[in-house]
Amino acid sequence: MQSHMPAFKEQNPQLEVMTELIRGQHPHLKAFYMNFTFLHGRRLQFPFRDF
Repeated sequence: MQSHMPAFKEQNPQLEVMTELIRGQHPHLKAFYMNFTFLHGRRLQFPFRDF
């Protein structure tokens, strides 16, 4: 996951990308985005192989 995130960050400069290691959990992304007046949070899990 750490090798994919820098490329993702460069391709999406409008997003703030941070990595955080949480032991005991599968690798996933937490995404927060604004849609008009609501703040949405979403947890996305991807099959990253190089973690």
